[in-house]
Amino acid sequence: MLALHRALAFVAVFLALGGTIWAVHDWLRRGAIHPRLMTFTIAMSAVIGLQALFGILLAVMGNRPADGATHFVVGPLTLFVLPVARRAIAGRPERHAAATLAVAWFVLLLLTLRAVGSGGALGG
Repeated sequence: MLALHRALAFVAVFLALGGTIWAVHDWLRRGAIHPRLMTFTIAMSAVIGLQALFGILLAVMGNRPADGATHFVVGPLTLFVLPVARRAIAGRPERHAAATLAVAWFVLLLLTLRAVGSGGALGG
């Protein structure tokens, strides 16, 4: 299960990179959020949720990340970034909503990178 958690972590990083690029593109070029990006945002929240479930199961089974203190803070933060952003953009002007979502995706990218590092996946 540890291998699955680590593999899904790298998938999450690459998906977060893709989502960040897409969201920034929508903000700068379109000035609005593409409906498929919103679908992707919801799907990414599900991926992060699945990742969290694996992490919780690993912790219950006694596995600990390389930097537990950081990982147990950064990991859960990834769960909230996109849902909070989706809630924050409701009813906002399109350009403002697109900018907010782009920032949220970038924050998610940073958090996933930090979670991978603190989890020990980069160190072996």
